[in-house]
Amino acid sequence: MRPVSRMWLNTMAAIVCLLSVFIPWAESANARSSDFVSHYAAGQMVRQDPHELYSLAVQRRYQAALGSRKFLPWVHPAGEALLFAALSELGIERAFRVWETLNVAALCGIAFMLRRYLGDLTGTQLGAVFAAGLIPLGGGLAAGQDHILCLLLYCWMFLLIEDERDALAGCVFGLAFVRFQLAIPVLIFFVVMRRWRVVAGAAVTVTVMIAASFALVGRGLIASYRGAMEYLATLHDAASVTHMPSVRGLMAFVVRNPRELAMVTAAVSIVLLAMGAVAWRRTDGRRFDLLFASALLLALAVDYHSFLYEMSVVVLAGVLVVRRRPAFAGMLWAMGAAEAVLVALGGRFALVAPLLVGAAAWAMWEAQTPEAQGPETQEAPDGEYRPGAGSVCVEPATER
Repeated sequence: MRPVSRMWLNTMAAIVCLLSVFIPWAESANARSSDFVSHYAAGQMVRQDPHELYSLAVQRRYQAALGSRKFLPWVHPAGEALLFAALSELGIERAFRVWETLNVAALCGIAFMLRRYLGDLTGTQLGAVFAAGLIPLGGGLAAGQDHILCLLLYCWMFLLIEDERDALAGCVFGLAFVRFQLAIPVLIFFVVMRRWRVVAGAAVTVTVMIAASFALVGRGLIASYRGAMEYLATLHDAASVTHMPSVRGLMAFVVRNPRELAMVTAAVSIVLLAMGAVAWRRTDGRRFDLLFASALLLALAVDYHSFLYEMSVVVLAGVLVVRRRPAFAGMLWAMGAAEAVLVALGGRFALVAPLLVGAAAWAMWEAQTPEAQGPETQEAPDGEYRPGAGSVCVEPATER
């Protein structure tokens, strides 16, 4: 009998863990007290009152009709509301359960997509990745957020790039601009790395999304969207901003004035991105996985409107780095432990930001270290680098 490979053992173990942990987590969530109310109401509005999609008064009326006790303004791209339009044909409770089911299924799909990479991990390393992603994934799932969709898009994009299909990868990346505050720093990474086909593909998708938004909302899109964003900015004082696992949250501990906080956050973020750009340009394309992981981690750190569930993309970054450098598992365990402790202490997740910056710096450093050569990249006798058994690519990625 042919033995089962570690790739399939790890993949099956990951799927079993996901199902056993997140199905009960999803079942315990309540639709009307979750963020899903905002998504569901947006789906209703795009069917019935698309021109009022960003009207705060109309949003408030729709959400109140659903029995929500809190108001969560919808500020996502109008095109994303189409995703929830079909769900809004169902009752909110049933729609929420369908959405939760789709998200758990997407997590299992992500494990399957990354199976070749999971096959390079030991049980301890796999556990470290799970620990770092547990609370962000579970918390966002209970809140009915779209964070798992974003994780799926980033995984799909990475695999397409590894498969040398940069233009299609860019088109998929463009969809991740539903959370543009996270996607823009990653776009900067692709510009610095001169992956122009990725950038072009993303530009095409974003252009289509903007056109769709204007088609749905009409000429009042810009004014109404600006008003919704301005309202959203007033919802968070310095104390609440410290719940964001980002540079902005960390700076809020010492800078209380909103305008000064925005300026300090922008300055620190620009410095970090500039340092990242210098490090990215000093490496070659053979270690793209480490560079991409560092870009994701740095994007999380400088995300201006970040919440803990957005840290779900640490799962992808963690897999990519720990398979190259097993010691990185310690960083992932530290993230998971910090998240659990901070949940118990009131949720001041801004204290996780230094770990994100440190993890990004670690990944950048490993990308510049010769011995960072991992299981998917082996040196052939002719001096060229070719992927090994753990890779999904046919040949090493090159600059495009």
